[in-house]
Amino acid sequence: MTFTINERVGIAGHLTAAYAQIPTATIGHRVDGHAIDRAIRPVAPCPSVIAGPAVTVRTLGRDSTVCHKVIELIQVGDVVVVDRGGDAEYACWGEMMTIAASLRHAAAVIVDGMVTDIAALRISGLPVFARGVSPLATQLLGEGGSINVPVDCGGLLVAPGDLVVADDDGVLVFSPSEATDILAEVQEEENDDREYRDELLRGALPSALAPIDELIATSNDRVAASSPADRG
Repeated sequence: MTFTINERVGIAGHLTAAYAQIPTATIGHRVDGHAIDRAIRPVAPCPSVIAGPAVTVRTLGRDSTVCHKVIELIQVGDVVVVDRGGDAEYACWGEMMTIAASLRHAAAVIVDGMVTDIAALRISGLPVFARGVSPLATQLLGEGGSINVPVDCGGLLVAPGDLVVADDDGVLVFSPSEATDILAEVQEEENDDREYRDELLRGALPSALAPIDELIATSNDRVAASSPADRG
């Protein structure tokens, strides 16, 4: 194996600022796909929405050399996305890399694999997402790895500079062009949700805020029309 180290790819600041105001579940009303495997979860609560450009890492087996190298490439608001190639035994990320990434003002770290030092990660203040926890840690073996290349994270292809949006409900990934194309739509959904929430808090019933009874009646009429006539 060899090492491939590419430069960071940024993303327009207005996109990250806008998406940091929109929960993933709100976006999920308007899109299909784009979600990484739901088994990759925050190791501690992620109280706010995280949105930032992906800085990608691919590191295999027990070597985590590139996890140390990537720290110097992080800029404020970046999301480190780590592809472990399916390894579910060794933790490539823990307390020390979390401290280092925090000091570079990373927005989050997402590991498709194991992490360690879970108690320290929970109080670090840096959102860390992972597939699981392991006491077995990687080492600095110098065997190879890649930074800022397309990687597989949770079943999605993530390219450097893709927009990553994450919160307690999960992680979504979009190319910058996709994020731009749907921004107005998901902002409208978020505004609608605020209005809907306000109406509920004022005592309105869900069935009064949407055509629920009409949908039920239409469905029942459709079933009745397609059923064989009752011959007694």
